[in-house]
Amino acid sequence: DGTTFKAIASLADGSTKTVNATVNGDTATFTVDTGELKTGQVISVKLQAVNGENTKDGSPASVTVEAGNPTEPTNPLDSYNVGTPTVNPAKGGDTTVTGNANITTPVPDGTTFTAVATLPDGSTKTGTVNPDGSFTIDTGVLAPGQTVTVKIIAKNGDNSKDSTPVSITVGQPSATNPLDDYTVGTPTVDPVKAGDKNVTGNANITTPVPDGTTFTAVVTLPDGSTKSAPVDANGHFTIPIDGLAAGQTITVKIVAKNGDNTKDSSPVNVTIGEGEPSNPSNPGNGGNGNNGGNTNNPGTGNNGGSGGTGTGNTGGSGSGNTNTGQTADNSSSTGSSSSTTGAGNTGTSGRSGTNTTGSTGTGSTGSTGTTTNGSSTRRSVTTGGLGQPRATAPRDTAATTQSSSQTTKQTQREKSGVLPLTDQQRATVASILGAGLLIGAIAAAYRFIRKR
Repeated sequence: DGTTFKAIASLADGSTKTVNATVNGDTATFTVDTGELKTGQVISVKLQAVNGENTKDGSPASVTVEAGNPTEPTNPLDSYNVGTPTVNPAKGGDTTVTGNANITTPVPDGTTFTAVATLPDGSTKTGTVNPDGSFTIDTGVLAPGQTVTVKIIAKNGDNSKDSTPVSITVGQPSATNPLDDYTVGTPTVDPVKAGDKNVTGNANITTPVPDGTTFTAVVTLPDGSTKSAPVDANGHFTIPIDGLAAGQTITVKIVAKNGDNTKDSSPVNVTIGEGEPSNPSNPGNGGNGNNGGNTNNPGTGNNGGSGGTGTGNTGGSGSGNTNTGQTADNSSSTGSSSSTTGAGNTGTSGRSGTNTTGSTGTGSTGSTGTTTNGSSTRRSVTTGGLGQPRATAPRDTAATTQSSSQTTKQTQREKSGVLPLTDQQRATVASILGAGLLIGAIAAAYRFIRKR
């Protein structure tokens, strides 16, 4: 008991190599690494029994290396380690599996690599491994929860070797953004002037529009604050603003929103323009002066309207009341009258307001009242002014001379062809003169505005 055995080989160069031998019955098995052997070399091998410190050698046996023994072909992949692949996550709806083979170097000459995916139904799909180790395997549509197993196969001649397999579970699909491929149109913005209360324009909505998408117009004001308003179905928008001055700049953009996703249009810059002056073609008009020509109540033009050029109309052509003296028997009475100037009030000024003073209301002269009473032997002349008492005197030489003089003047006017005007005609002439002054004033105001 306790006996073991060793095999001792004496090589051609005189060196020895010793290895343990396994004895089974009367047979000893051993392998000695001799290095490369050459034809004709002689190798001697003997067994040695060992028990404690005691040894005993058996008879040596010699063998001569024969020529012409072919070496058995070897597998270049026997000692090659095929790297374990890295497989990228896959989501429901994906149709490929991608990853990297993690190729171990050095690679035996003539070796190629293939990525193989085993699908949930047991079928397999393959993909070529690129020189950098990346691969893509077409799998068909994958569903969440499915399992896919991937391995790398190295091949050299008729020899192949597999990597350790890697399994992945297909995950839930990522939420998609319906606006990713949608172009938000650049808005058209209407001109904005100082004093405007709104910014208006059109969003120029691109179609087709992803379902559930809404649009908002947003204006950035000169102070950096923003105001917004919804875009209607026709693309129009109106954003309330206030207090903008000429020369300031605002920026308008359209924001598309779908769920939690938003996307902006290209912004449009707008410079605030000058405000429009009031329309000079529609000035406010004062009313006609009332009661022109009444001594105690002069005509007064109403105020010109505001905005544009306010022009007070001329005072109306007031005709003086005709006063006819009461006539005694066979006497003449001449009534006199007066009128005052009807003045237009000051027109209310809009921008560059021009006010035209009302024209003069002219009273008409009272007509001559004459009464003849049969063949009275008394004849007298009564002259009286408005509000004055009559004076009656017997007809004398002076009165006769005055009557003759008046008759002579009337005869001269008739001969010259110039007839006296009636009260109504005088009033009409005064109205025409007043209207002419008004027209001239309006024309002057219009020329003044045009020059500015």
